[in-house]
Amino acid sequence: MLLQLLAEYPEIKRKIFKQWEAAARAFAKLDGKIPYITATGNHDYNIFSYTHKPKTTHFPHYFPSDKNSKNQELLRDVTENIYGDPSLENASYEWRSPHGQDFLFLSIEFAPRDTVLSWARSVIDKPTYSTHKVVLLTHSYLNYKNEHIEKEKYDLQDANYGKSIWKKLVQPSKNIELVFSGHIGAANDIKKHIGFRTDKNAAGKKVNQMTFNAQALGGGHQGSGGDGWLRILEFLPDGKTVKVKTFSPLFALSTSTQHMAWRKESFDEFDMQLE
Repeated sequence: MLLQLLAEYPEIKRKIFKQWEAAARAFAKLDGKIPYITATGNHDYNIFSYTHKPKTTHFPHYFPSDKNSKNQELLRDVTENIYGDPSLENASYEWRSPHGQDFLFLSIEFAPRDTVLSWARSVIDKPTYSTHKVVLLTHSYLNYKNEHIEKEKYDLQDANYGKSIWKKLVQPSKNIELVFSGHIGAANDIKKHIGFRTDKNAAGKKVNQMTFNAQALGGGHQGSGGDGWLRILEFLPDGKTVKVKTFSPLFALSTSTQHMAWRKESFDEFDMQLE
């Protein structure tokens, strides 16, 4: 379907590629300087509510595994996308904090296939990661009511969303302690862009699960595209406390809006505890 549209409407093709080029160019400012981990969302794929076509994406072309040399230092495992090509759509990264805590970060594709969840379980279960704290990055996971998302409108044959990801991957794990996701939002309604809940995994450890998005704030794509809101997480030296803050560099740039740069509500500024 996407290829047909691109062939019939070259203007659509040009706009799509320009968006990918802009995203890759923006991240390029960090390449070779600091590592970063990306996670694909529904808008990175050619998925619609009316087609059984597989979810193709240009992500591997614009974000190859060798794009950022700093990522190479942390990258441990990559598995195949839907066309059998290795892609950072599904990848794991190992990192040791300045305080000596070992972390394993797992990034999985939007609506991950069962084979991806099996791959993720196999990575986490490796003996070398038995004492690591595992952080999972995904997309459609929690809604604004703090519930695991059960289904989406997309007509995909092999897809898992929040509830299935929890049941098949997160809950059976003994060391997944953090899950971060995006996806949700409603025009200029802050509370409909966030979600948070805690549950226990198979080892009885608390799993902090957080959804944060800002795309429809500030007028969305017809306005300021989310007002630049970011979630900043500070991992304290005690190895347990994670301070969460919500900040907008857009508002921080101007003296007339600096007082709005930090959101202070309890759902935007809080502490999480690791175990």
